[in-house]
Amino acid sequence: MCGFAGFLTFGEDASAPSRGNRLAAMGHAISHRGPDGSHDFDDGRLALSFRRLAILDLPGGGQPFVNESGTRRLVVNGEIYNHQDLRRKLATTHRFASQSDCEVVLHAWEQWGEDSLNRLTGMFALALWDSRSGQLTLARDRLGIKPLYVCRLPTGLLFGSELKALLAHPQCPRALNWGALARRPIDQDPRETYVRGVELLPAGHVLQVDVHGRCSERRWWSLEPHLGRAPFGGDRQRYLDHYTELLEQVSLEHLQRDVGAALMLSGGLDSSLLATLVARHEPDLPCLTVVAHTSLLGGDVDSARRLSGSLGLPWLPICFDHRHLAQNLDFSLQDFEQLVWMMDSPRFDLEWLFKSALHRAGRQHVPGLKVVLLGQGGDEFSGGYSSRLDAPYASWAQYIEQEVQANLRHDRVRELGAPDELWPLMQPGHDPRRAGDYHAMMQLMLRQLQHHNLWHEDRTSSWHSLEARVPFLDHRLVELLASVPAELHPSLFWRKSIVRECFARLAPRGFSVDQMKIGFLDGEDHAPMDWALRGLLLRAFPEFDERHLRPGNGPLDAQALRSLQTRVRQGGPTLHADCRQLADAM
Repeated sequence: MCGFAGFLTFGEDASAPSRGNRLAAMGHAISHRGPDGSHDFDDGRLALSFRRLAILDLPGGGQPFVNESGTRRLVVNGEIYNHQDLRRKLATTHRFASQSDCEVVLHAWEQWGEDSLNRLTGMFALALWDSRSGQLTLARDRLGIKPLYVCRLPTGLLFGSELKALLAHPQCPRALNWGALARRPIDQDPRETYVRGVELLPAGHVLQVDVHGRCSERRWWSLEPHLGRAPFGGDRQRYLDHYTELLEQVSLEHLQRDVGAALMLSGGLDSSLLATLVARHEPDLPCLTVVAHTSLLGGDVDSARRLSGSLGLPWLPICFDHRHLAQNLDFSLQDFEQLVWMMDSPRFDLEWLFKSALHRAGRQHVPGLKVVLLGQGGDEFSGGYSSRLDAPYASWAQYIEQEVQANLRHDRVRELGAPDELWPLMQPGHDPRRAGDYHAMMQLMLRQLQHHNLWHEDRTSSWHSLEARVPFLDHRLVELLASVPAELHPSLFWRKSIVRECFARLAPRGFSVDQMKIGFLDGEDHAPMDWALRGLLLRAFPEFDERHLRPGNGPLDAQALRSLQTRVRQGGPTLHADCRQLADAM
């Protein structure tokens, strides 16, 4: 995990004397992503700042990488898991300067051009500068695991790993995109950010811009060709066998590194399956578990403790007593604003605060920790939401009818720009001759992952200079699940059967994880979380009021916010909604 930021200038740069200061500010904004090294480059056309988190080839893997003729420079944020195989294929015609996994991207591009992206297995965002042609290439991995923001200006292009890096440039727009705040992550446009004029480069896309302002963008990967492809026909057992074999291969590849690593073991199905797989290869890999009110009640903590004990893996419980959090945590307005800054988002969620604290605790408990394995992405393509604590559907058909089709109708509203109130009357918004409802839902999940799950995992881990790896989102696994024909969905995806059966094959004897899905901090009882959030907001609000609620300062009515804060202080039956409204308003 690293970070980069920079700008490309079209024509002559009238602001040449200040280029260095602007680049330094952009690089400083993402310094947490790479504390192990930095490099700034500026040839008067392209200005590029890179921050390195050293994971492979610690002494020799500094970036940018430069080709043999010195005409191309490359920076990569991410990890290429098949780099050794690619290196062997390229070594006869290209000269490597390091053992870094990411250097292969440079030589692969010179060998195969844009087709090299299809040969990469891993997670990445990259910037490739060709000084001869004056062309900058930006590309993002298939599922959007690694972030990449762009802002197209009349005079040039801004780009970077985080929104805050672009905002450090004085020409970056600053108007809030209110529409993005109103939409659920699953309803967001793949490009949409919270700032008008700043976009995310969508997952699986490549953007090329030259110094004359010519611009082209293409999608180099799509899930659509894999939907229902049915490589094993209707043979349920072969899908299960291949999934099990592939997941073990992928999990082993994701352990590549020259530094400390740990597994975030929630005790749920996905992380438990990863623990079982990695224990075969690294029996000393530490497992970090959140011990909180919801994880205790749901049984996840006990599952994590018993599984790690059965596998012989070191277990490190991290305790969060959010019933006393507000009393024990000195939470100020500065802490509130730092969380907003960390997340690149005008939102507030206790889950992000807890995850950030979990990563910080991991750094404290595991010497040299720089890599964390997560169970993120184990649900979206395997039916993980078909039966969960907050929505216990009775059958796959009921899940499709009540949740999947509703989401497809919401997406149709978004696609057409129609009024929200029309969503119950909409067609589902896909062609049933080409894919079933759940196939269409998988494509929506890709968008949600980019805008929510992967986004907050990246921010909360990178803030503590950690690289989060997500084996379940290896594109080979995702493509396999997408290829399952619709007639097998009820038997393989209802209650996440393909993953449960895979775990049943590999788990220690007598061990099973069969409880319903529980969110990280979700449960049937919202009260502990509501009171924790209430305490934090009440601590931060007085200074917020003093600094920000002056007449004419912003669009929100000061007296209305003070009245809302009073209701939060008083508690009462609307506390859950009041706390979240006050947090969003602040």
